[in-house]
Amino acid sequence: MILAGDIGGTKTYLALYSPELSLLVSAIYPSQNYPSLFPILQQFLSEHVVLSSKITAVCLGIAGTICAENCTLPNLPHWSSISLTALKQFFKLEQVKLLNDLEAMGWGISRITAGQIHVLQMGQSHENGNAVLLAAGTGLGESCLYWDGSQHLPIATEGGHSDFAPRNTLEIGLLQYLTRYYPRVSYERVLSGTGLVHIYQYLCELHQHTPLVGVQTALQQGADPSALITELGLAKADYLCQESLRVFVSIYGAEAGNFALKFMGRAGVYLGGGIAPKILPQMMDGTFIQAFNDKGRFAGLMQTIPVSVILMPEVGLWGAAHYARVSFSDSSREQLS
Repeated sequence: MILAGDIGGTKTYLALYSPELSLLVSAIYPSQNYPSLFPILQQFLSEHVVLSSKITAVCLGIAGTICAENCTLPNLPHWSSISLTALKQFFKLEQVKLLNDLEAMGWGISRITAGQIHVLQMGQSHENGNAVLLAAGTGLGESCLYWDGSQHLPIATEGGHSDFAPRNTLEIGLLQYLTRYYPRVSYERVLSGTGLVHIYQYLCELHQHTPLVGVQTALQQGADPSALITELGLAKADYLCQESLRVFVSIYGAEAGNFALKFMGRAGVYLGGGIAPKILPQMMDGTFIQAFNDKGRFAGLMQTIPVSVILMPEVGLWGAAHYARVSFSDSSREQLS
């Protein structure tokens, strides 16, 4: 039996899969409410004692940087780093693996069916080329899906932490606004839930507009007002909320295009994470694709690249399980069977 996990800055999603990768049980825990990963794991195991005793392999996709079998989570600063050695000791297993969350999501791409994506640009399929994956949510994750001649193999990156590159006067002003609060501004400071709030606050200042009471109250209480901004923007109930979504989507499209160019992602661009499905009407209005394709002499190439939003929220979880299934040794696979 396989324990798979998708550990993010907002929620931790755990599940048990059969050797055939059928989902048996799953649970979601608010990451911020726990001091580290281990109490979450302990709670999940205690809630499923009978099944947990049969676990023979563990794979966790984590929204963090993995170096020398240790993972740090930038969006969970109160958590200590996660050690592969400590996880093996906790589970009393050798078959334990840590993956970057976008790497795990990449392993799950093969699970996606036509009904679980929304195509933003049909393009021209080049299956024997690289693909890329971006996921804006609590943070911004990016990974490359390298074509090795027979399959796509995910490569983890920290591209979401590369320097934000403004393209016009409005975005230059956004960068200047953000430098007041951050010594360095990465794409994650813009393309995330917090980033949407930053964009809204910047536009309020630019237009000399007092932020909405609901937004101000949420910020004063330490809550996240991005859901309110999204709701009012999609409903076209508030101009600056609507404009915030437009700016967000335009920058998202531009960065997706940047990433596709860097890795020649001609086999497709996949957009995962929690934000894109929630703002799908805004993603569909042409703003994203216009920014994606706006690459000067390479505009023609960009128009040939398929672009899709992933509508399957558990793609990273299944990807972690899939990796555990196919990547351990023959003896481990015999145990899994």
